[in-house]
Amino acid sequence: MFERVPRTAPKTDSTGLTPREFFIAEIQAWAASHDGQPPRHVDWHITKAQRRGIRYEEGWPSPIPLTNHFGSWAQALEAAGFDPRRPGAPSYDVHCVDCGAEAITRQPTTDTRCRRCAVFYGRHGMPWSEENADFRTWTEISVTNALHYWVECYGEPPSATDWNPAPSQHRHEITRPRFEEDGCWPYLNTVRTVFGTWNAAMHAAGLPVRMERMHCLTPAQRDEAARRYLDGEDAGVVAEEFGCTVSNVRQLAKVRS
Repeated sequence: MFERVPRTAPKTDSTGLTPREFFIAEIQAWAASHDGQPPRHVDWHITKAQRRGIRYEEGWPSPIPLTNHFGSWAQALEAAGFDPRRPGAPSYDVHCVDCGAEAITRQPTTDTRCRRCAVFYGRHGMPWSEENADFRTWTEISVTNALHYWVECYGEPPSATDWNPAPSQHRHEITRPRFEEDGCWPYLNTVRTVFGTWNAAMHAAGLPVRMERMHCLTPAQRDEAARRYLDGEDAGVVAEEFGCTVSNVRQLAKVRS
């Protein structure tokens, strides 16, 4: 059962510490108060802890800046002096062609790049390297590249909620873990700064806007899509047949249920 409890270790004094040193100190502080075991990603991820029904300690760093800084959770544990391999976890003898990192705890997203470098390449159209690791300026080109790469990863365009993870956490949706684990998507406010509006970005990338897709359906089509989903048909199959998104199908079913 999900339970929120206070932090068990003393709070780390961040005075004079770089972000890297602070994160390492926090990982080591967790291990010192948990029988020498480093934290799992889920231990510092409230949404995942809620879904899995486990205990969540408040007061630890969010996984977002940590994985963004080190590239992955496994690399952060290695930097803190721990072996990220857990008993029974698969090990892949694959190294990323861009950063050279070994895919230790999960299979890489491509045959040649780890997840961080694959997302970075999809975002900027160039390989990750130490020289361009801090290339964080979002332009119209890099935002549209990110939109297209999201479609490649998840099969449909993102919604504004997908790139605005804070509200998603409060609504207990699945979008925040997806945003955090990938680590290199622009925030909604960033997209609005570059294009003015979310819909303008979608149109610039040649992608249909979610509400426009649903409004293209006739009332009879909406009823049919909702009925088939409520009868147990896969939402992806229904969405593909009616030319809308999985979220559209679920929303229509929710209204009619």
